[in-house]
Amino acid sequence: MSSARYPFWNWETIDPKWIAEAAFMSVGDVSRLAEARPRMVSHCLDCGVEIRTVSRHQRTRLRRGLEALCEDAAEDDHLRHLLCEACAKQRDDHDEAQRLLDDLRQQALLEEYRKLPYAERRQTKEWAILKKQIHRRDRYRCRLCKRDDLELHVHHCTYDNYARERFDDLIILRCACHKHFHFHSEAS
Repeated sequence: MSSARYPFWNWETIDPKWIAEAAFMSVGDVSRLAEARPRMVSHCLDCGVEIRTVSRHQRTRLRRGLEALCEDAAEDDHLRHLLCEACAKQRDDHDEAQRLLDDLRQQALLEEYRKLPYAERRQTKEWAILKKQIHRRDRYRCRLCKRDDLELHVHHCTYDNYARERFDDLIILRCACHKHFHFHSEAS
């Protein structure tokens, strides 16, 4: 049904008071007329069962989901409105199982990564990203002497979080300050 033949096609975006005033009708009559439009029938994307709409807000979400799907711009939010309750629950359960699997795999990778010798770890892409962020945070200056004209090192304040360092675990030190720092900490 085209929007030209049906004046309330975009009913959700129109103020019913404005229509009532323009058509010399009551707001209740306009609402009944808009709600009485031919029912849009949609089916679940997964199982094909008819999705019953109970409100115009649900129809709006369904329509927006279909529009997003047709434009290849559908995100999980949009797709969820195009599923029956059983299929939505099944997808949620599947997504949760996948998230748990991903978490377990991530933990296993992290454990292996933490076993890498420090020299090897410093050659990884992850370390390069971390180092760049720490340099940026410290404005490319040594935290002790504030100079920026010489080679700068990333220094671990603690190794408690090795391979999952937090910003507070690392600082930038100039090479000489780094050596000085380690000399004094080994002497004590």
